[in-house]
Amino acid sequence: MNITKDAALHGDVWLVLASAPRVYGLHPERRDQYIREQIGLHPGRYWQLLTELLGDPVAAAIVPVTVQTLRDHATS
Repeated sequence: MNITKDAALHGDVWLVLASAPRVYGLHPERRDQYIREQIGLHPGRYWQLLTELLGDPVAAAIVPVTVQTLRDHATS
């Protein structure tokens, strides 16, 4: 199956996955502010979407290194 980023991941879902490395790199006090101002989501919704993405095989097929890095970070 040929999966493309645009067809499989779109809108908030793609934005959450693309921004996750940046968000993880922020100081915890700045994360919520960044999520609200730069991504435009409530922090709770952001983390909910990110958690779902880490278990999604489509996300892992599209950006495997990012998903694996985030999975590793989540379990450490």
